[in-house]
Formats: sequence, structure tokens, C-alpha cells
Amino acid sequence: MPRPPRSPRTTPAPPYKPGGFSPTVEEELALVRRESNARRVLLDEERGRANNLQRDLTDARSLLRDAQGSNEALTSRVADLTAAAALPRRVKLPPERSGVTHHLMIGDADIYLMVGLYPSGDVGEIFLRIAKQGSETSGWADQFAQTFSMLLQQGMPLEDLAKRFVGSRFEPSGFTNITAIRTVTSPVDLVARVLLRRYVEKLPLTER
Repeated sequence: MPRPPRSPRTTPAPPYKPGGFSPTVEEELALVRRESNARRVLLDEERGRANNLQRDLTDARSLLRDAQGSNEALTSRVADLTAAAALPRRVKLPPERSGVTHHLMIGDADIYLMVGLYPSGDVGEIFLRIAKQGSETSGWADQFAQTFSMLLQQGMPLEDLAKRFVGSRFEPSGFTNITAIRTVTSPVDLVARVLLRRYVEKLPLTER
């Protein structure tokens, strides 16, 4: 008597876990978790590189600002040196020089103007002394003469320089002992007019 056919062998189903998923779903979830972790690692690495790049960019900008500041300072310094080099050189008088002393008067005030000359005959320095006027007057007279002389030695024309002081007003003022210069408004006005007449116009100074 023939045997009945055997039923096909089947794999037993996994035990049921409340709230669980099938093995296929668990594998898919695990794969998704691995991919998610991998993406998170890549994202952290990208974020770190972005932070490093931002820091490097900030440092580069700081260095650029410093370099620009240094460049501006250097450019300014070069401009100053160039301007200084363009200024005329001071030409001092030789140790031995000829000179002329002029005795001037404003009212009863005695004024002595000493003029130092270059070998060419051009005025290179002046000294000014006002008799019996006190230390304050002597002080400003010395300062005026030194400044005037320095400007002459640096190339400023005597005519331009003297004209700047014509008409200066302070005491003593009044009548002078020079025929061609009847009255003045200050000792500086008198000195400027004398220098213009005697050394620019080349005219004599005749006393009254």
C-alpha cells in the first residue's frame, strides 16, 4: 500500500516579541541607523572643517588689516621723507664773513641791526639788539633774528621774507633817524624796511 506524500518541511516562525519587528525590518532599521551615524560623522567633520576655515579666514583678515596699517604707515613715512628731501638745504655762512652794522633809532630808542653777508654779498643772517628795553624785548629780538636768519639760509628770498614783516605794530613806534623811512610802527617794521631799501633796492640809508 503506497505511503501518503510527506508534507513539505517548513521553517518554524520566530517567537513573537510584543512590540518587536520582523528580522527583515530590524535589518533595515539597523542599516538606516548605520547610515545615519555615518552621515552624522561626516556632518561633524564638515562642521569642524567649516569652523577651521572660518578661524583661518578671521586670522587672514586680521593679518591683512595689520599689513594694510603697516603699509599706510610706511607710505606716510616715505611721503614725509620725500617732502623733507624736497626742502631746500640750509646754507650756512662761512666761519669768516663780512658784515655791516646799522645804527637805527625810533624816537630815543637805539636799535642796532647787524647784517651778515655771504661772499656773494647776499644777506645770510641778521642780529638785532634794542638798547635799554629790558630782557623781554631782548628775548623776542633774538628769536626774531634767529628765525629770520634760518629762513634766509634755507633759501627764502630776502624780499619776500622782509615784506611779511612790513607794517608790524607794537612799541616802540614813531619817527626814525632814516630820511627815506620817516615813521615806522615797530622795530620789526623798521628792520624790514631797512633790509628792503639797502639790500633789495640797493639804495643808501641817509640819516636825518
